[in-house]
Amino acid sequence: YVDALKLNVARDAMNDDPKFLRTRVRKEVLPALLNAAGPGTERALARFASLAAEDDAELTRQALAALGPIAASFPLEVTALARQIARRALATWLVAQGVELTAELIDDCLRAAREQSVATLPGDRLFACKDGRGNVIPAPPRLHATS
Repeated sequence: YVDALKLNVARDAMNDDPKFLRTRVRKEVLPALLNAAGPGTERALARFASLAAEDDAELTRQALAALGPIAASFPLEVTALARQIARRALATWLVAQGVELTAELIDDCLRAAREQSVATLPGDRLFACKDGRGNVIPAPPRLHATS
C-alpha cells in the first residue's frame, strides 16, 4: 500500500533498540510464541487484547461509578467499595492522586486497607488506612545516620 501510493516511510531507530522491552517482545518473545503455539496465535492474541481492553474499560467505568460522589473526597472510604471492584476503584483513585502504579503497589495498598495500616508509595508518600478510610499522606522525614 505504501509502495503503491509512493509514500515516504519514516523509520524510528528506537523500534530496533533491544534496550526497550517492546522491542525485545516484538523481536524475540512473539516469534518464539508463534513458533511454539502455531497458526492462529496472532489472531488469538489480538482477540484476547481486544477482550482485555473491553474488560478494562468496563471495570474502570464501574470503579468510577463506585467512587461516585466520593471520588474527590479525602480520605477515601475504602471499606465502602464493592469487593469485586475495590482493586480497580483503588487504582483509579490512586492515579487521581498522582501515584504511579504497579500491581505490587496496588496489592500493598489493598493489604493496608484490610489491615488498617500503611503502604509506602513513590515520591515519599504513604497510603494510610484507618477506620476503613484511606488517604495519601506525606511520609515522615527519614532519620539519617551521621558518621
